[in-house]
Order: sequence, then C-alpha cells, then structure tokens
Amino acid sequence: MIELIAPVGGSKIDWPARWEASDEAQAIRDRIDAVSSKHKEATTTASETRSAFASSFVTQTTELTKRQFRAQWRDGPYHLTKLASLVFFGMFVGFFFYKLANTIAGIEGLTLSLLVLIQSAAPLMLDIALYYQAKMDIYIGRERNGIYSWTALVTSLLICELPVLLVGYSLMFFCYNWTEGIGGRAENGGLTWLVWMSYAVFTATSGTLLGAVSPSPFSVPFVLSLVWNIYNALSWTLVPHPIMVEPFHSFFSWISPLRWYLGALVPNQIGPLTVTCAEDELTRFDIPATAASCAEYAAEFLSTAAGYLANPDATSNCGYCAMSKGSD
Repeated sequence: MIELIAPVGGSKIDWPARWEASDEAQAIRDRIDAVSSKHKEATTTASETRSAFASSFVTQTTELTKRQFRAQWRDGPYHLTKLASLVFFGMFVGFFFYKLANTIAGIEGLTLSLLVLIQSAAPLMLDIALYYQAKMDIYIGRERNGIYSWTALVTSLLICELPVLLVGYSLMFFCYNWTEGIGGRAENGGLTWLVWMSYAVFTATSGTLLGAVSPSPFSVPFVLSLVWNIYNALSWTLVPHPIMVEPFHSFFSWISPLRWYLGALVPNQIGPLTVTCAEDELTRFDIPATAASCAEYAAEFLSTAAGYLANPDATSNCGYCAMSKGSD
C-alpha cells in the first residue's frame, strides 16, 4: 500500500482528489447528510416541545392553588377582614338608609346607597394588591428559576381570592337588600345578586392588576387613589353624563367599570319602585276657570312628561310630582 500511494520518488496520481471524485466518497457523504438531517429534526422537535418546567401548567396551578389556600387559611385575618368589611358595608348602608319612604328624596337616598356600596371594592383591592406583591417578591427571589411559571402563580392567586369575595358580596347583598326595603321582585333580586357576583370577579382581577402595575408596596395606595377617583368621576353619578365635557362625554366615561355596574344596579333596584311625593316636593299651580280639573288642564303636558298629579280632580292648587316611578 505504501509503495502504491507513496512510492520512492513520488506519485503522479492525486489520490485525495481521486477519492473525492469517487462514488464511494459520495455515498459516505450522502449517509453523513442523512444522519445529520435526522439529528437536526430531532433536536428541533425536542426544543419546541421541551418546557422550562418539569410539570405542566395545570399541575403547577393545581399545586400552587393548594399551597395558597393553606397559607391563607393559616393567615386567618386576611380573609376575615374581607368578610368583616363587606358585612359592615352592607349593615351600615342598610340601616343608615333603613326603609326610606319612596319619595323623591328617598329615591335619591337609595341611589346614593348603591354608590356607597360600590366603594366597598377599594379597600379589598388594596389588600389583594399588597398580598400579590408579597407573593411575587418570594417568586422573584427564589422560585422563578425553573420551579413554576408566574402565570401559574397569578392564576392560583385569583382562584384563591374568588371564593371569599363571592361569599362576602353575597353577605353584603343579604345585609342591605331587604333592610333598605328595595327587595322588590325575585327576578330583580336575582339579577342584583348576579351583578354583585360579577363585581367580586372585578374586585379580584383589579386588585391583582393593581399589584402588578405598582412598582412597590408603598406606591399601591397612591395608584389605587388615582384610579379609583377616575372611576368615580366617570361613573355618571358624581357628574351627570349630559353635562360632561369632551372628550369625557363621548369616550372616557364609557370605559369606567363603575358606570356599567351602577347602570345595572340602579335601574334594576330603584327603577321598579313607585314614587309618592312628599307634600314639600309637589309643584303647586292653579288652572284657569275654563279648565274642568287639574287632570284636564295638564293632560297634554303629562302625555310627554314623567310624573303624576297628586290631586287630578281638583280645580285649584294642583300638585304635580316630577316622578311616578324610580326609573323617572
């Protein structure tokens, strides 16, 4: 072999070039390419399916939810303060506006009571945001390196918050609804309860979002104050929608969550009530001698206006009430 490829005096044949041009060399190259291609495909598939965590998202969420429930159960005041706060709101508002008469002033008071009840979410959101930041600090400090994902953590925190808030808002509803005397029909009460259940979800998600956007626990109350005041200012109750300036009238007032919750609660609970004006709430007027009665004289006006006449058959000192139902 040595005499063939490297004889004394050298060889005139370029053996490496001849090998490169041979069929055997081409067959080996084809085989190498095939093996490399299969390895590349296997590596790509593994990298696409490989997760940074040993368990799935569902498993992570399940285990974290169990852990959060145990931690919150051991930290009794965390949930007890939520329940106590909501029960206090319901009882305080219910007895402060206890069975108001269905006069114009009474209807305004009942509407105000719903606005006060809506404010119950603010302190709960503060608690949820601070708790979120405490758990996120632990996650960032020691548990984010391949133990579980932040999405599983946030999901478990939301799951743990909802049961207590659902129970708490149900208790608040039972505390004020019949105490104020606005229980009404069963379908109105059922819809009102569903609105409060959705408000519980809003409270949990908003509190978590508040904790996520706040740079530190110290800043949480300030961010909450800013956001909550904006919500209230755009809710159509502090500033009626018709007199809002642009662009709040056309755009910003429509994106306030409180506008939609109050828009569901007030017509549903206050709207069906029958209004009976107090004596000092009646607008008094006299009719000309040609009119037979107050009802005849004001018939055209009442056909397009809300309200009713307190003494339709009278011929003088007619009393007009500007509201006949809460929806007016």
